Formats: sequence, structure tokens, C-alpha cells
Amino acid sequence: ESPVPRTARQVDVASALSPTQLGAEPAGEATCEIRIRNLGTVVDRFQLELQGAPGPWSLIEPASVSLFPDTESTAVLRFRPPRSPQVPAGPTRFRVKATSSTAPEVFSLVDGIVDVAPYTALEARIMPHTSSGPHGAEHRLIVDNQGNAPVRVMLEASDPDGALDLRVDPPLLTVGSGATAVSTVAVVPLQLLAGPTVQPRPFAVQVQGPGAQELSVPALFVHEPAPPPAPAPVAFAPRVPVPTSTAAAPERVLRVERPPRRGLGAGGCLQLVVLTALLLIGLAILGILGYPLVRLQESYFNPTFLGITAGFLVFDLIIWTLIRMVWRNSRKPS
Repeated sequence: ESPVPRTARQVDVASALSPTQLGAEPAGEATCEIRIRNLGTVVDRFQLELQGAPGPWSLIEPASVSLFPDTESTAVLRFRPPRSPQVPAGPTRFRVKATSSTAPEVFSLVDGIVDVAPYTALEARIMPHTSSGPHGAEHRLIVDNQGNAPVRVMLEASDPDGALDLRVDPPLLTVGSGATAVSTVAVVPLQLLAGPTVQPRPFAVQVQGPGAQELSVPALFVHEPAPPPAPAPVAFAPRVPVPTSTAAAPERVLRVERPPRRGLGAGGCLQLVVLTALLLIGLAILGILGYPLVRLQESYFNPTFLGITAGFLVFDLIIWTLIRMVWRNSRKPS
């Protein structure tokens, strides 16, 4: 093919990044340059866009460049990662896109890596701060990692008087970035308190992080005297029954007479006969209507037929309820 003449309208762009990999300190700034070259035959303006995770804490200056044909210009990428656990430590890939304003479908891509340095920020607290008892207590040590990388901490408890047996479980914790871990601190006095007054026993838990970072969390255990032993139960003499008269009192038998029942009567019998006849008629009709349904004859499965069948079923249930009401009313005492 013959080369494209210089007089033809042609849009093209090339870009390069220097350096392609750089390090950044949290709350600091790291920069690199991107070089844009206009390979087309027209004056063009190229928009620069940063893509990837560093986007919220990065900046391109300037955001666009205007170039004559066969000329180039540079822009500066500034990375400013915040000191926050939301920005994890380690390498993060990014991409810079240079898009032509004359022909948006023409663009150039260049990739790079910014490596965010780790930092450690530990916080620790103990709950409850003060405990009490004659035999010991239990505390919870809560460690917060506000850094941007997981850390492994070592826990150790001690008291200045050497009067307590302090046990930390577990003694080693791995705390993720922006996460919290909990350890249990059991406090047991080595000796029971002899005097009647309480004795405060201060102690502290040391949190050893990476490097030289160390925290000391103070707490207090109030040693109380043991409660006095419970008094022995008093033995009571057995109760001697008081003799009564040998002549037994005559027993009285009470007879409880039940009230007579009401009975149906003439009107009740007539109601019962009429309701029974209606129930039998309703059951017969329901049987006639239900026979084709039981035989699964599809021609009867329509809303009208099913509605009539359901109506007679409700009718039979109502008649049966009325029969039970009449019968129960006749069984009540008068």
C-alpha cells in the first residue's frame, strides 16, 4: 500500500509514562510524567483520564493538552494516598487514557503501578477498666488497627506487686487493616485477702506491635475479702403429734344434687327434625354435585358449577352448626 500523504486528514496519538512504577507514602505525594505526542496531521486537543483504584487520590496536571502535528507535551501525575485503612498498602495498578477531541474513537493507553507504603497505627483499650471480687475477674482487651496493613501483635500482662496471676488468651493476635481483635485477660489473686478491707491491685497489659511500637493499657483489680462461711443449719427437734380424743367424730357425707337438665321440648324436637331433614337434603344434593368432580369429568370444572357445589357445602355446614347448637341448648341444666 502507498503511504498516506501528509495532506490527508489523519488523527493519531501516542503516550509514554516515566517512571512506570513508583512508591508513595501515606499522607505524602509521589509524581510521574506522561508524555503525549500528536501523530496526526491536524491540530488536536487530547483529554487525559486516570483509570483505576488510585483515581480518588490522584491528579493529572494539566488535564488536557493541545498539540500541533508531530509535537509532544508532558503532564504530571500526582498521587496523594491518604493515611487511612481504606487505602491498603501494596502495589496498585492504574491506567492513563489520552483521547483525541477531534476523533473520540482515537485514544492511547499507558499502564503503571503505584506502591503504597504500609504504616501502623494501633489503639488498645480494656473493658472493664476496674473489676473486683475475692477470687478473681475477667477483662477483655480490644485492639484496633487503624493502619493500612495487617499486623501481628504480642500481648503480655504484669502487675507491679506480683500479687496477681495474669493470663492472656490468646497471647498473639493478627489484626487486619481497619479491623478489631479481642483477647481475654483473666485476673486471679495468688492469695486470699486476710484483712477485712479491700486491696487495690493495679496491673497493665503490654501490646507489642511491629517495629518498636508498644502500648501499655492500665487496669485495676480491687481485691475483696472472702465472704464469711455460711452458718451451719440448726437441727430442730421432731414435732410430737398432740394426742386427740379417742372418740372419732361421725363423718358427714354431703350429697351434691345436680340440677335437672332442660330437655328438648316440643319446639326443640320440631327444630331438630326440620334441621335434620334440611341436612339430609343438602348432603344428597352435595353428593349429586360432587360425583362428577370425584370422577374428574373436566366438563364440570367451571366457575358456575364449582360455585354451586361450594354453596351447598357451606349450607350443610351451617345446618350442622345449628343442629349442634339446638342439642347443646337442650343439655344445659335448667
